[in-house]
Amino acid sequence: MSFSKVFDQRFRRTAVPVEGSVAGEVLRAGAAERIGDVGARLGVHDEQLGVVGAETALLVPMRYRDRALGVLCAFDRLDDPPGFGDREEELLQSFAASAATAVATAQSVEADRLRHSLRSAERERSRWARELHDETLQGLAALGVLLSSGLRAGGDALERAARQATDQVATEIANLRALITELRPAALDQLGLAAALEGLAQRAREVEGLEVSLELDVDESALDRELKTAVYRLVQEALTNVGKHAGATRVTVAVMQESAGVTLEVADDGRGFDAAEPTEGFGVTGMRERAALMGGRLELTSTAAGTVVAARFPL
Repeated sequence: MSFSKVFDQRFRRTAVPVEGSVAGEVLRAGAAERIGDVGARLGVHDEQLGVVGAETALLVPMRYRDRALGVLCAFDRLDDPPGFGDREEELLQSFAASAATAVATAQSVEADRLRHSLRSAERERSRWARELHDETLQGLAALGVLLSSGLRAGGDALERAARQATDQVATEIANLRALITELRPAALDQLGLAAALEGLAQRAREVEGLEVSLELDVDESALDRELKTAVYRLVQEALTNVGKHAGATRVTVAVMQESAGVTLEVADDGRGFDAAEPTEGFGVTGMRERAALMGGRLELTSTAAGTVVAARFPL
């Protein structure tokens, strides 16, 4: 179906009131309506709709499973007369049904993404809370008990308590620095991606006892800040998963730049898991979302011989 009036692009996203308008009546009634006098019946000037000079209109509701999503409007047929008949109404209803399905699907996908993002964010908050409670808070509480005991005892006991307290404070400072680094590594901003990834590898060696090899071949000047952050976070999450769940001894981290983009791979020799099963507890959902936000994709393969996390990003 084609029309004689060309839509003025300046009126894209123009809001038309539902209350007190024909569009609202069509939406509520769920039935199409043919209009013979656009200016008088629609209640708005044709200029407001971007279809100057339109005489007739056909309004069809867009509904999906009893949900009213909008109204599809057509103005003036090319052929004389400009009014609409049964054939045009059936055709536009078909268009409206397809459009309603597309809109509902898009809304559903967006809602699912938002729910996944909120769940991922909540899991991250819970993890930081556990880290602060189980390590930092308990360490400081133990420090308070130690100093109180030393003060009561006095003498050599106080001196020993002071020395132990000094060591405990150094340990807690190191733990807090590690948490701060996980939140936003200074090395990533100050020294670049290579140094930040080496810091992650070194931490995995020291904390998790993993044998980590790092292969990096990228031109950092070609990567924007967001892409560097995405690569860093994916490697960070992958190494965290290996340390907590895989039971691995060796890990290989490779970040390579190609003509089409950047590839990332983290491979371990752990016990693996069923990649087809839900993996909410492993942060995979957040990793997929982070990759998707950068226009990339994440692939996960796992066997009894180990797990490979691979991501590809366009430049």
